[in-house]
Formats: sequence, structure tokens, C-alpha cells
Amino acid sequence: MDNIKREAIEQRFNRIVVFFCCLLVIALPISIALVESMAGFVILVFLTKKILLCRHDIECGRKPDLWGFIIPRVEGNSHLNRAAGVYLGFAAVSIIFSQFPMESFSAFIGKVLEGYCLYVCFVDCIKTRRHLKKIITAAVLTLLLIAIDGIAQFFLGFDLLRHRP
Repeated sequence: MDNIKREAIEQRFNRIVVFFCCLLVIALPISIALVESMAGFVILVFLTKKILLCRHDIECGRKPDLWGFIIPRVEGNSHLNRAAGVYLGFAAVSIIFSQFPMESFSAFIGKVLEGYCLYVCFVDCIKTRRHLKKIITAAVLTLLLIAIDGIAQFFLGFDLLRHRP
């Protein structure tokens, strides 16, 4: 019974993360602020899921997976974690050699770690082909909308979405 509840929690939060990932993909050509907001929602829902799963594991007498917050669990042997770790290492070292270390540290926390957190969220939450298909569908539909808008702008002389020349 406990595993069924744990799986239900995980599936529900994975669907929410996939929804916000689709919104993030749709927002990519529209607004930087929307992209940042959707990234924040993805990370917030992911952290909420992990906290609830850790709490559930503690209540059931199991040892919680605290490394799941930092290192994504990938089936099989994945070299992506090593590549992401090397990238984070180089980005952290670049702070030391920067002319503006405080700005570099701020960018590291704000952008590099945000990208890594999104990577962890994607790897952890997108577990089925259906989840991946939804995100790819959102990307293709966004691509088609932008392409139609570009063609219309070429022939009409103004942007259909923003009504600018």
C-alpha cells in the first residue's frame, strides 16, 4: 500500500512538471520572463515532490533518497551526469579567475545552477515516452506558430502576434 501511495505522489507531480515543461517550451520564443517563471515553477514542483517523497519514506520507516535532490537517477550507465558535473566544475572555477567575481558568482547561482536544476528535473520527472511526446509536441506546435507568424509577417508587413512592423 505504501509503494502505491508513493508511486501516486510521484506520478501526479511528474505530470505537473511535464505540464510546466510544456509551458516553458511554449514560452521560449515569447518572453524571457515567462521562461524564467516556468523554470521556477518546474523547480518548485520538483522540490515539493522530493520533499513529500522523503517525508513519505521517513513515515514508512525507509531511508529517504537525499541524493535525488542533487544527482538524477538514470536507468543504466549515463554519461550525462559526468558531463554536467564537469560543466559545473568549469563554471565554478571560472568564478575564481573572473575580473568580476561577485557578478560571476551571482550568474553561477542564477543561471548555471538553474540550468542544472532544470536538467535534474527533466531527467527525474520525464520517465515515459508519453511525457517526452507531450514536450516535443509543444515544441513543434510552437515552431509552427512562429513559422506561420513569420510567413504572415513577410506577406502582410506586420507581425500577427504583436502587431508590430
